[in-house]
Amino acid sequence: MATNDSPLSVAASRSLLLDLDNGGGGGSGNLSITGPISEGSTVSVSPTDGNFGDFDGVVVQYARGDEGANNDPIEGEAATLGAQGTLGTFVIGLGADSSGEHLLFSNANTRPGRSMSLRRRSNNGGSNRNGGFGYGGGRSDQKLFISYWRYSKSGSYSISDVNWKDYYVFGNGTSGASLTEVPQPILHVPAGQSAYAMGANLSGSDSNVFSNAGWSLGSDTEDKWQRWDTLVVLNTPGVSDGVCRVWRDRTVGIEDESFMWQPGNMNVNCTGWKNYRLGYMDINYNGAIRDYTDSYVATTEARVEIGNASTWDACTHTEILPVSETDWSSTSISNVVLDSAGLGSLSGNYLYVIKSDGTPYNQNGEPL
Repeated sequence: MATNDSPLSVAASRSLLLDLDNGGGGGSGNLSITGPISEGSTVSVSPTDGNFGDFDGVVVQYARGDEGANNDPIEGEAATLGAQGTLGTFVIGLGADSSGEHLLFSNANTRPGRSMSLRRRSNNGGSNRNGGFGYGGGRSDQKLFISYWRYSKSGSYSISDVNWKDYYVFGNGTSGASLTEVPQPILHVPAGQSAYAMGANLSGSDSNVFSNAGWSLGSDTEDKWQRWDTLVVLNTPGVSDGVCRVWRDRTVGIEDESFMWQPGNMNVNCTGWKNYRLGYMDINYNGAIRDYTDSYVATTEARVEIGNASTWDACTHTEILPVSETDWSSTSISNVVLDSAGLGSLSGNYLYVIKSDGTPYNQNGEPL
């Protein structure tokens, strides 16, 4: 049932019924899609076999990357979607970056489907190196699904005596050593290392989980747009029941389903993740640059995606179509905006509904 992307090629509103076979790792699915299949159009998706289940959470914040004009500061700009509706910034030694010196919208390096990126740059002779954008404190989420597209400029980073970080998640606990905002899940390259790892940034927690997929600084991650996804689930204090899992371009490279973010003997007493900052690296070069788009944080894995293969397991490139929790029910998802983004076109690609546990409702995709 593939169509081209012209709105003239479809009726203004229609219903497509598909009989999808069951596949490994996902469910069978009969999908009813109502609305014109064209770039930028809004459709509704319903199951005719079983249901999608509950959303089981909220979208905390979604920023496409083109909410602001070129060179506008990210600070204070409205996000496209989410409970945390305003984008915030924080740079150590500076505070909020209201001028956009380090955190700004930029059209200097964009990916298909986006006119801007969310840029993190190091100025000021290499000082003010730690900082990022996202949302501040006040939340207490035990589970976060994090996704973003990232372009890392070559020559901006190296193996050194400092940790190189992509983001921080801050917990709402205080350790016995009077450290605040712990534990702190960080996707980073530890000091003196080249491989990516996940850790809690808290003494006494489980040690870093290093990538088993060869992810490292250098040509493996530079000068290309890559999608990074992370799932972090807080553990019960002193119990190894936390989760950390990281995907890059649909491949799991870091995984631990028994991670202890907070050890029992430190009285951390964290009840949830309070804030999130993307781009919070220790940049050890003046002029270092990173560009991001489609920064997405939710307390559930439930979502709608477009993929480049006819089965979910075979997809190597997928794009999230963010929907609000208020538009999701077990029997219908409304206000789904079709956006091929980096895929370049809807034609030849496929629609998927992912349930709150991260498994696809339809292993076999709906052709667009």
